[in-house]
Amino acid sequence: MRQPPSGAKAVGLAYDHFYIPKGGKLYIYNEYRTQVLGAYDETTNPSGGLFSTELVQGSIVNIEYVAPKNLPVKPIKNEFKGNVEGDKISPANFTIKPENPRIDISELIYVYRNVPFLDRYDLTKTTGFGASGSCEVNVNCSEGASWQTEKRGVAEIWLKNGASWGWCTGGLVNTTNNSGIPYFLTADHCHGLPDAGEPYASAADMNQWQFYFNYESATCANPGTEPAYNTIIGCSLKACSPLNGGSDFCLVQLNTTPPQSYHPYYNGWDRTNTPASSGVGIHHPAGDIKKISTFTAAATSSTFNGGTGMVSATNAEWNVLYVATANGHGVVEGGSSGSPLFNQAKRVVGQLSGGNSACTNLSGSNLYGKFWYDWDQTPGGTTTQLKTWLDPVNSGSTTVNGYDPFNGYPDFYATPTTVYEGGSVNFTDITNGATSWSWQFEGGSPATSTVQNPTNIVYNQQGTYRVSLTTTTPLAGTQTIEKVGYITVLPGSPNVSIWCDDFSNTSNWSIINHSGAANQVWKITTAAPTGSYSATNPGKVNSTSGGNYALFDSDGLTTTNVEQWSSIQTTSGVNCSNYGQVILKFTEAYTKFYDSTLLYVSTDNFATSTRYVLHDGFANNQSVGN
Repeated sequence: MRQPPSGAKAVGLAYDHFYIPKGGKLYIYNEYRTQVLGAYDETTNPSGGLFSTELVQGSIVNIEYVAPKNLPVKPIKNEFKGNVEGDKISPANFTIKPENPRIDISELIYVYRNVPFLDRYDLTKTTGFGASGSCEVNVNCSEGASWQTEKRGVAEIWLKNGASWGWCTGGLVNTTNNSGIPYFLTADHCHGLPDAGEPYASAADMNQWQFYFNYESATCANPGTEPAYNTIIGCSLKACSPLNGGSDFCLVQLNTTPPQSYHPYYNGWDRTNTPASSGVGIHHPAGDIKKISTFTAAATSSTFNGGTGMVSATNAEWNVLYVATANGHGVVEGGSSGSPLFNQAKRVVGQLSGGNSACTNLSGSNLYGKFWYDWDQTPGGTTTQLKTWLDPVNSGSTTVNGYDPFNGYPDFYATPTTVYEGGSVNFTDITNGATSWSWQFEGGSPATSTVQNPTNIVYNQQGTYRVSLTTTTPLAGTQTIEKVGYITVLPGSPNVSIWCDDFSNTSNWSIINHSGAANQVWKITTAAPTGSYSATNPGKVNSTSGGNYALFDSDGLTTTNVEQWSSIQTTSGVNCSNYGQVILKFTEAYTKFYDSTLLYVSTDNFATSTRYVLHDGFANNQSVGN
């Protein structure tokens, strides 16, 4: 199935029934197949049928189902009508049917504004991503060095409310008994603003909320390409306190517990009404990668006032002033709502309601609903307070530390994970507190190792291979992790450059005039284009080869209205017959004029050749660049 173009920047899908039988696989991808979601299989089937999948870049979405070789079957209504005779059953008396997938799309979501984290899939996009303000600070800058554990619990939310979708932030929170239940705290106004005319999201809507973990730059700088992330789909409401008259919290339980590969962390909290003396906010402003904002003065009690239907309970909010730091001046923006406020002890003390800080208003307010008020101050009990959910053993604790459910469990990464035949891979153990290691490298040589960080594991055969690591730690004992299909080995060898020319030496090129107009020829030059083709006019040509150009500037060379046809050919070419595949790359800029640009390819040293039209002539001179 292919959804036709809509002109949107991205397309999302929601389902009122989503079922994949065992062995089946569903893939969703964009026009260029640069973004592939899936495979969705029987392990991703939601319990109630309602489901949603991530946004797909562009206006075209393709849905592909791969059926298992042998369709699984099941008895109709689970009834058995066979005859049992001793140890034999007559199959003629069974009533069975094959299991087929059921994918009922209930909604197509068209996004017409830029979605920064999808930019990396857009082959036509030439600019970088980043919808947040330029003053924001990436979480892996020096400001976040002391918050590397806590950041793992913070995630972006792509949430649905009726026909609308939008961004918020929130985070995993711990319980007094370290239960590992995936409770996730965000702002209630992300859930809805019923007193301001926006009904709450339904249970069906929340089953399609999407939670993006680890969406962040690996370094302090904004990356050149969008980073990957990990996704959880769907949640259920546990408790909430409205923004109007309450403290603006919403506690949900994720439909799926984040696995070890997500490196989840359940943040601790402080439910006292004690102001934080310093701390940070970690958030996803404008749906962008994870950022960090820092405050150094004590939080003050405040009341949020956003107008009719959006006034919090008196002094139910903390207000903090974010300050300039080494790499910027963090603030909050749309999309930051619901993000956690951490105190100096690295415990959550609130969730963001809003404020008026911005990169253009650095000293603005930043108001967070108090965790103290969230705990038990909103009348109503279980459905309006955190207490029942986060203190299931009724311990009465006022503070709780964070919890790492996989602390002491084995984990590792490899560099690189894709090699050519004969390539080598290095492995790094990141297990906390391991005292012994046992590695298994499927397809690798050597195939085993007992050192902590094995290096130069060689893979000689094309394929995908699993890697397993067994460790022993005081906390977790002996445990094993296996990453299936983790190493990819490609056939042959990597691409190598066999020829390159940057037009710096004119003798490397010959120019042939085909039309009889001698001055209608290519020009190898270090001089930039002039006249209407200059860098300050439409159709500009900017050098990508150190200031050297090959120009065919017919208007600049003659005023005679004659046929203009000449070709340029290298005199220093190479024989490519020994290569299985050859890729030619070059950059061209041209004005949309009458001219055509052609490329000739030959397999017999140009005794004959094949002509390729790079771009054809235009019917009319458009006098604009391309």
